[in-house]
Amino acid sequence: IQSSSFESLTFHMEKTVSLTLAAGPSTAQATFEHGLGYVPLFWAMIIHPGDSTKQANMPLERVPLPRAESIGATRNTIRIDALQASPGSQITFNFRVIVFKNKLTDI
Repeated sequence: IQSSSFESLTFHMEKTVSLTLAAGPSTAQATFEHGLGYVPLFWAMIIHPGDSTKQANMPLERVPLPRAESIGATRNTIRIDALQASPGSQITFNFRVIVFKNKLTDI
């Protein structure tokens, strides 16, 4: 149902972000600029390491061995942090992030 009482989502950008966790216990982060000047609404998914056709919404409770810790936005950037708490091999994760022009306070 369309209503003027609710604002519709407005697409701003889509970004694929990679981060690599080193072998053994490690942390990694990836940051990119969205350029809006305010904290936007965004939707993030992790792309399955073995099958790029599969994606899971973030935040995640668990990713195989490594664990995606957090994703957050500021007025200028979006940042993804990951932690591999147990010994494991090096692994790279790809995240798909869709940023909307809507401010979090608009929704």
